[in-house]
Amino acid sequence: MKLTKKIMTLFLVALLCTFTFASTAFAAEPSITVSKGTAQIGGEVTVDVAISENPGFAALDATIAYNEDVLQLKSIDTTGKLLGQGGMVSPNVTSGKISYMNTANVTGNGVLFSVTFTVLDNAALGDTEVAVNITNCANASAATVSSLVGETKGSVTVVCANHAWDEGTVTKEPTATATGEKTYNCTNEGCDATKTDSIPALGNAGTGNDGTAGGDQTANNGDQTANNDGQTTDNNDQTNNGDQTSNQTGSNVSPKTDDAGNMMALIVMIVVIAGVGGIVVFRKKASAM
Repeated sequence: MKLTKKIMTLFLVALLCTFTFASTAFAAEPSITVSKGTAQIGGEVTVDVAISENPGFAALDATIAYNEDVLQLKSIDTTGKLLGQGGMVSPNVTSGKISYMNTANVTGNGVLFSVTFTVLDNAALGDTEVAVNITNCANASAATVSSLVGETKGSVTVVCANHAWDEGTVTKEPTATATGEKTYNCTNEGCDATKTDSIPALGNAGTGNDGTAGGDQTANNGDQTANNDGQTTDNNDQTNNGDQTSNQTGSNVSPKTDDAGNMMALIVMIVVIAGVGGIVVFRKKASAM
């Protein structure tokens, strides 16, 4: 009995250790991210610096690095962001640095602050790197939060202000019921911008039963439209159309008349055959008597 209790105790302890180890091993790591942005030459672009799986911090120092031949730092914004919800924050556009201090830990996840750049007029087209380097991070107990210290990179894509689009390439063929797509590429050197336009569905002008582009159907529709136009504008044409309708009605009735005649002939044939058969049977019975 005692041995059984000891085994059960050891089993429960081992199970508890296993769950504890698993929860620690598979716990998500804290991370800092810098978003990507796109802007035209002479325009502005904003990138967000965000945190996920926040372990909690009360002090933070960060430096923003970028290519000064392409971008000019315009503002560092904490309004409505995590660093703007209490504590003291000191953004410095000239040095590209931001410092934050609080007496309590910031524990939420989301955007820490946003950075807005102006793209210089002589900027080269393409991607340019934006990096945020957190040099110091500590919690309310003054312990270093090393998981948040380090550099994180994002990027800004610079595109030309006035695109020169090519003739475009059909990337999705339209059908009778579904729209297609046509993609255009900017031909300016260094610009990778693209745009997509829709191609209307073919509808009644689509492929006919014979594999061609429904020309007969379109022609018939055109004739019908012409007749309708004539009916609207000319009373004489209305009379003619009426005669045409009568003729069509007559032609529709004719097959029914033929069917009635065929049915009558069939009935007569059945009666004749029955009569002949009756006569034959009668004569056989008479001979037998």
